[in-house]
Amino acid sequence: MDDYDALVELDGGIDPVTSFGDRDALLAAVEDALLAGSPPRVLAVFDLAGLDEHRRINGLIASDQLVLRLARRFADSLGASARCFRSRSDEFWALVDGAFDETRPRLDRALAVLREDGRTAEVRASFGVAFLPDEAEEPMEALMIADRELGVVRRARERRASPRSITPSG
Repeated sequence: MDDYDALVELDGGIDPVTSFGDRDALLAAVEDALLAGSPPRVLAVFDLAGLDEHRRINGLIASDQLVLRLARRFADSLGASARCFRSRSDEFWALVDGAFDETRPRLDRALAVLREDGRTAEVRASFGVAFLPDEAEEPMEALMIADRELGVVRRARERRASPRSITPSG
């Protein structure tokens, strides 16, 4: 076994910046949440818009520091009945115990803390959800549902932020 394999074996399942579970850990947790008889849970994906711009302007180390600050606030806002994951550099995921109406206040708090107003770049979040175990049969299906809902939210926000094109009557 070489050094890389040893590192992966020791560090497998954990995002090195946030100490959240990684994508493999997320998929395993979702698989457990989909087992027959599982209590209701909400799977939420939070996309950090502006993080790539922050990284480009401020560098990788400053970006990792920002991600760590956001991750701590994110986990605190969700509380102990949630598990947090980071599957890509600009996505946080949460698996929150309870039905959506119970979890919505915590998801809203998480959304509120996932923002940073910097001199050089702003970071904002949007989120999408999937209701488990009702909406999916497989882990990837659950992730796709939450991601699709995230896309709907982002497109709606972009439409609100973009001025309508006005064509002169003629």
